[in-house]
Amino acid sequence: MPQEIPQQVQFSDQVTKTPLTRVGAAEQAQLNHRIHALENKGEHLRALFTTQVSGNDRAQILFADHTPFQLRLSAGAHFAILDADARDGQASIQLPEGVLNTYFRLQGKKQNSSQLAIEEGLYHVKDVLNRTHWGHWMQWGARLLPIPQDWHNDGGESLVLQLQPTDLASFQMVWLAASETVPFPPGVNEIGPEGGVVVLPGVGKLEIPEGALDNPTVIRMEQKKEVEHSLPTSLKIISQAIEIYPRNQELKKDAVLKLNYDPKQFKDNHSPTGVFYMFKNDKNPEGWGRGASIAEINPSGVLFLPYVHSASIKTFSIWFVVSLKSIMY
Repeated sequence: MPQEIPQQVQFSDQVTKTPLTRVGAAEQAQLNHRIHALENKGEHLRALFTTQVSGNDRAQILFADHTPFQLRLSAGAHFAILDADARDGQASIQLPEGVLNTYFRLQGKKQNSSQLAIEEGLYHVKDVLNRTHWGHWMQWGARLLPIPQDWHNDGGESLVLQLQPTDLASFQMVWLAASETVPFPPGVNEIGPEGGVVVLPGVGKLEIPEGALDNPTVIRMEQKKEVEHSLPTSLKIISQAIEIYPRNQELKKDAVLKLNYDPKQFKDNHSPTGVFYMFKNDKNPEGWGRGASIAEINPSGVLFLPYVHSASIKTFSIWFVVSLKSIMY
């Protein structure tokens, strides 16, 4: 069968995003009171982001308008601004270890076009704050630092935000100690001998049966941004590519992986045998293996609803769905 030369395939981000939460009026007043009380004690955790540093406030970070930058939040013994100049595209803040609630607030002179785009990859947060949010606290939620290693975070033990200011002179970030339990991020869950499900919204899910694992294990399903492959020219990738951690984890019973795809790609009455999974792990690092597939049929008899395709898997690795081009438009 003819082979293509190795090529990099890039995937658009299909994970469902979560916006920030607008703090209600009553909670706004309580939040302001709490922040002022901590400020009077010298115990507040606050950073002022500004295009023009002024005064003696040490908790200022300088940024350039219309210039995106990466903000890294790491854990340490105390609060500290580690890199206060974001004009080179990076800034860094050290926060006390533990669980903290994070808040944003736009401030200063505003224009109709003023906004702050916020994106973070572990919790899949994405939002754009604009003039309608001016002066209001927007909550990012309770976050744990340092990030546990078994969450397999791309940023290691740190949280990394991508920030894009536009026609914006300044904004604040404030952190307050939280007592609530931190939920696992989307695509992450702890599964024990009783079994369970890991869901990556917008991409797919992994169903692990009872008895597949001997001990509680944190499992992460991550969408890949790109993969390299040398698939036969008769095949086409039709789903997102995902990787499951811990890499190469063996299961005592088969789990079921279900990945979403667009059914409009197919001709009418196509055969489910022409759609199957490909996988790659450390046991076959030089090539892709074909995984067993299960065609899902709903009560009406229509194939692949709700537009997912299933495969039985026993080893965690990189997976995606492919189809024979002959059954596609």
